[in-house]
Amino acid sequence: MGLREKITRDMGILPVRYARYGSDARVMAMVWLGALVALVFSIGGCNSSSPDVKPQTLATAPAPSVNSKDPAPAMTMLVQMDVYQLTVPAGVVSRNDALWKHVSEENLDVVSRDVLFLNGIRVGVAPSTEWGFIQGLIDAAGASSQKTTCLAGDGRPLEMSMKKDIRDQCIFISNPPRDPEGRSYEECENLIALTFWPEARHAGDVRVKICPLVRGTRKRLETTVLDGEREFKFVSPEHLYDLKLDANVPLNNFLVIAPSECAKTRTTVGNAFLLKDGASERQEQVLVMVPRVSALMTAGARK
Repeated sequence: MGLREKITRDMGILPVRYARYGSDARVMAMVWLGALVALVFSIGGCNSSSPDVKPQTLATAPAPSVNSKDPAPAMTMLVQMDVYQLTVPAGVVSRNDALWKHVSEENLDVVSRDVLFLNGIRVGVAPSTEWGFIQGLIDAAGASSQKTTCLAGDGRPLEMSMKKDIRDQCIFISNPPRDPEGRSYEECENLIALTFWPEARHAGDVRVKICPLVRGTRKRLETTVLDGEREFKFVSPEHLYDLKLDANVPLNNFLVIAPSECAKTRTTVGNAFLLKDGASERQEQVLVMVPRVSALMTAGARK
């Protein structure tokens, strides 16, 4: 029997006498095959002086030194907020049931949501994929918009003017079970103070806090005593309303703030800040806040 026939027999068909041993017979055949191949190479005079082939390592970057004192790079979250201040006819957003079916109002707890609703404010979150539908409804109403962009981290709130040149107004705050508290103002401006920061517990989420702010436009003279010296300065009196509007905006979502049904009452916060008189009709202002989060690699400080 020739060499080719032996290799074919050992790798393929086993003799009848090996059939009952199953896999053990195949192992025995492979052992005999290895011995036969080694014999053939020894007869052919295999040259052992051929150069050794060393294994090659593929690296995409140099490996860092073990004794390197450079600290590992730190990750810094950069948050940019795009705020769209939309002006539409009253009811286009606040009383649009089709629009609010695409916006979730579950980002606030029930108590905070009810308190805001009583004060004339409605808040919700929607995924970015819903923006096309919402934008179509707003554009169909002929909305005008103003965009403001700012970065988090400087510690100062962003102030957005909602209503100017107010001769006088009276605003009541509802916070059950306590009785409503009211205050009147003259010659003032209504603003929204916005602060935001990255959410520590959920990467990519952004925490947003909003407070209505009333600032007097007529400055008054105030005196202060510092180190035994009296100082005089003109200041603009202001009052900040903390409505506990503290919302979490998940990654790839945007925040919507609009008047609620209770904003029809003239003394509510929603009426004072989100509703105004247009040239020919009553208008409402809607805030759409789009956070954008990016990660920056910064080198740590050397020891």
